[in-house]
Amino acid sequence: MAKGASDDQAGELIKAAGAGDPRAMFDYALTLVGLADVHPGFPGNALPFLTQVADDVMRDGSPHARDLIDGAAQGGYPPAMVVAAIWVTHSDRPVAISLLDQAASQGYPAAMLSLGMLLAPDDPQTARTWLTKLADTGDDMGMYALSNLLRTEDPLACDAWLRKAAAAGNVRAQSDLAVLAFEHGQPLGRRHPPAVDPRATGVLKANTPVSRQARQVADCVKCGRRTVQDVYEFITGRWFGMRGPTTAGKSGTRLHFSACTVCGCLFPVDAPSRQYVAAKGGEFFNPAKLHYSAHA
Repeated sequence: MAKGASDDQAGELIKAAGAGDPRAMFDYALTLVGLADVHPGFPGNALPFLTQVADDVMRDGSPHARDLIDGAAQGGYPPAMVVAAIWVTHSDRPVAISLLDQAASQGYPAAMLSLGMLLAPDDPQTARTWLTKLADTGDDMGMYALSNLLRTEDPLACDAWLRKAAAAGNVRAQSDLAVLAFEHGQPLGRRHPPAVDPRATGVLKANTPVSRQARQVADCVKCGRRTVQDVYEFITGRWFGMRGPTTAGKSGTRLHFSACTVCGCLFPVDAPSRQYVAAKGGEFFNPAKLHYSAHA
């Protein structure tokens, strides 16, 4: 029954997309690149997910998926308009701004955020208007972007919005505040920003023994910024010793990774770990991309 229902739903989606329904066109495009069942995972703002959609469609080289999203954008569907704008941001900035302005005018948070950040370098006043509207809705990513925009112009407002973003759960804001406090001599808290479980990346098995060894401030390879990071010790492959989820009392191959609390990437901090990563084909792991790939 479930299989038949699923087939019926897929058929209805394809039929609606063929008839020109903008939302159906967008959803069908997600199906074509394996993202239909992936939850955006960014409460309040889907811009990171839509950026991933834009990247995956281009990387997979699916002209049909791109045509569907372009058609949905022309039909006025805000998520599709944001993705289409991302594609032309560098090649046709006026078109990107126009698409985002139309979607933002419908109150779509991802469009408001993207438009504000796009306009910030050349038109900070208009950018401030859009980001303030978004921040006033309680969107933590809007609060954080507005804080960055106001850093030079209005330091007091910058700090206020940064703290509001952190209180709303924005991990990047929490990391920035922790880094600032650390640079002024305060110790790092062990809970804010929240630690990322490295086993959730798909690189390591869920039952891999792991222990958090330390919390530090360092430059993230992926973010390119100073962030709060956790150093973890793993035991990969076969291990022997005391039972339990940690590495204590066990013998085996121990690896050490620094996990950025902001983007979640894992960076190898010693030679055995670098060799392990090299065997996987990279210098660091991006759990977000692995998460999406796992659902493809």
